[in-house]
Amino acid sequence: MKLLFENWRQYLKENVEIDEENIKTSILSLLPHAKIHEMEVIGSSALSPEAQRQQDLGKRGYEQEKRDIDIRVYVSGVTNEEAEEWAFSEQKQELEDVYNYDVQLEIKMEEEEEQQSLMGAMVSFEKDYTISLSLANLSFIKEELHNSNSIDEFVNKLKSKPLYDKAIVGYIHASYNPMLSKARPGGACSNTYSVTKSIGKGYGKQLYNALLGFAATKNLYITSDRNSVSAGAKSRWAKIDAQTDDEAPSSDNPHVGHFDDYKNKKTDPLDDDCIVHGIDSLDKGYKDEKQLDYFNQLKDNLDSFFEVEIQSMFDEPNFFGKLFGNTPENKASKLKKQLLKLGRVKFHDWEMEALKNPKLR
Repeated sequence: MKLLFENWRQYLKENVEIDEENIKTSILSLLPHAKIHEMEVIGSSALSPEAQRQQDLGKRGYEQEKRDIDIRVYVSGVTNEEAEEWAFSEQKQELEDVYNYDVQLEIKMEEEEEQQSLMGAMVSFEKDYTISLSLANLSFIKEELHNSNSIDEFVNKLKSKPLYDKAIVGYIHASYNPMLSKARPGGACSNTYSVTKSIGKGYGKQLYNALLGFAATKNLYITSDRNSVSAGAKSRWAKIDAQTDDEAPSSDNPHVGHFDDYKNKKTDPLDDDCIVHGIDSLDKGYKDEKQLDYFNQLKDNLDSFFEVEIQSMFDEPNFFGKLFGNTPENKASKLKKQLLKLGRVKFHDWEMEALKNPKLR
């Protein structure tokens, strides 16, 4: 079945002509400052006919005759919030209603922007429990470090919200589904890890790919939150679905290539039981070994930065200091772990704001 959908997607990419001028006009009518680089047909809905019907009825109130054509438009000069505004705009809906175009915006950084900041990643992993990852802007941290008179002054600076908001550009946390199933209904979800927390406006691609890269080092599969998924996260999972074919569960009998609704089982095995969303890209786990090099580069960046920039700022200990492990290496390691704590704090800050302002959710 998956091969059938992949062939359909490939057919669309090679044979379907789209009205690029109309799409461009619609985008610029909402975001006149956007710079449109290119467009590509990325396929059509990979939902089963029944799932497609249910989505149509829930979304439109009727079953559409033709499936949406998924189109990715690469733009720059817009913020993550503006891209999300497009996702719920009348202009996007009109393209979908009139042409069956599902137009998704992909923010493309200009080359100089991409090279401007050096990024690093700090990970905490507890097997069969949780994965936490903070994405750090090492260029910003280095600048603040050099503007500090001492390492103590720098550490105190990191505790302030204006600074750690810029130092930690993203945080993501995933929990092991078999562990979660002990506290809530559902199932093991093919022994995947669900992303239960994430924050990082403008850094979604880097954040999720860093997590996928780390997960690949442990041969783990990542899936979406089983309770709710934001519009931005749905878009990200659709892109992950397009970038890797390594999925769980498999499509080999007795499995069917996606999680089995624990309330309405269709397969005999128990390992694929899960809370389902009814959207293909949200109802499976992913592993992407293509992100291994990306994650390893982020890790190397962080390790090298702390070795070169941070350790040298700590004084060498006396005999007793060495005896009790108060070495520059150990102090730098403790500070490195603070990046994870700051990521959790950043997410908590957002949660508190979201309680006051539902639009942030």
